[in-house]
Amino acid sequence: MRLRSFLLLFSLFAVVLVPLPAAAQSPCALWDGADLHLAGRIGGADVVVYLGTGWPSREEPNGASGLMMDTARWRDGHGDDGLVALDGRRLDGCRLELVTLTGEARWSLRIVSKERVEGTHQVDGRSEPLAFAITTPFDCTAGPWKTFDDPRWPVTFDYPASARFMPGVGVACPDVSRLAWDASPLSIRRVPIETSRLANGRKRTTIGPFFSDTRGQWQVDDRRFEDSGDPCSEEPPAGADGPDGDGPIRECKTATMSRWHGFTVLQGESSGEDRGYRPGGGGYIGQGSGVVYYAFLIDKEAILVSSDDGWERIADLDGPPLPGERSTSLMAARIIRSLKRR
Repeated sequence: MRLRSFLLLFSLFAVVLVPLPAAAQSPCALWDGADLHLAGRIGGADVVVYLGTGWPSREEPNGASGLMMDTARWRDGHGDDGLVALDGRRLDGCRLELVTLTGEARWSLRIVSKERVEGTHQVDGRSEPLAFAITTPFDCTAGPWKTFDDPRWPVTFDYPASARFMPGVGVACPDVSRLAWDASPLSIRRVPIETSRLANGRKRTTIGPFFSDTRGQWQVDDRRFEDSGDPCSEEPPAGADGPDGDGPIRECKTATMSRWHGFTVLQGESSGEDRGYRPGGGGYIGQGSGVVYYAFLIDKEAILVSSDDGWERIADLDGPPLPGERSTSLMAARIIRSLKRR
C-alpha cells in the first residue's frame, strides 16, 4: 500500500517536472518572432519570403506562417500564381519546419546568423538546398517612378516602376508582408456619373459605390460592385426589420463631398464586409480593415480610387506620415496626390 502511494506521488511529481518542449525552453537568440523578411533563389527564380509567428498559423504552439513570392512571375501579370502560402512551426535551435500550402514542397530552415537563413526543401522526393539573406520590408516608394499618360484618360498620375501596374485595374506593391494579409491593389478606374428619377420625382446620382439618397445626402454602398445581395436601405426606419422580419436593414455609410487639389471629391468607407484571405492557398485569415473610396469628379465621369491603405479624410493625404506608417500607405498617398487633369 505504501509502495502504491509512493508510486502515485512520484508520478505526480514527474508530470510537474517533465521538461517543457525544446522550442519553448530554448528560444532563438537570432529571431525574437517578429516579422522575418528573406530573399533568395529557388529553382532558378528570384523569390522573397515573409514569415511571422502566431495567427494565422495552423500549428500550435510556436506556429509560423507567411508567403513566398516569385517576383518575376508576380510582376509579369500572373498575379496570385506567383504567390505561395507557407505554414509550419518554430523548433529548437533556431529551426523552422514549413510546408507550402499548394502541396508542392516541405521546407526545413535554420537561422544561422542575423543575416542568413539556410536549409533544404523537398520536391518530388528530392532534397535541394535553400539559402536566404535576411532583408528588410520592401519600400514601395523607393526607386524610380513612371507616369501614366494615356490620351484616352482625362487624368495623368505617377506610380512606382517596381509595382505591378494594370491600366484601369490598379497598382500593386511587391511588399510580400502586406500581400500576406490580403492587401488589395490600389484600384484606379473610370466610372460614369449616372442620373435617374426616383418614384417621388427626386433626382438620384450614382457614381460607382456612391449615390445620393432621397434626402440628397451622399451614401456609400460597395455591394453595387459585388451583386452579393440586396442593396442597403437608403432611409432605414429606426429599429426596422428587413423585408421578411428576420433582421435589421443594412444601412449605408455616409459619404462627404469636398474640394481638394482642384478636384471635387467624394469620399467614404466601405459599407459591406471586408474579409481577408491569404493568397497562394492560405485561406481565410480574418476581417479586414475596410476599403476607402474616393471619386474625383470630371465632367460626366469620375476617377474612382479605392484602397485598404486609405484614410478617412482626403486632406490626410497631405499630412506627414504617421509613426510606423506602411510604405504601401505612403505609395497610395503619393499616387493620389499626383493625379492631374490632362
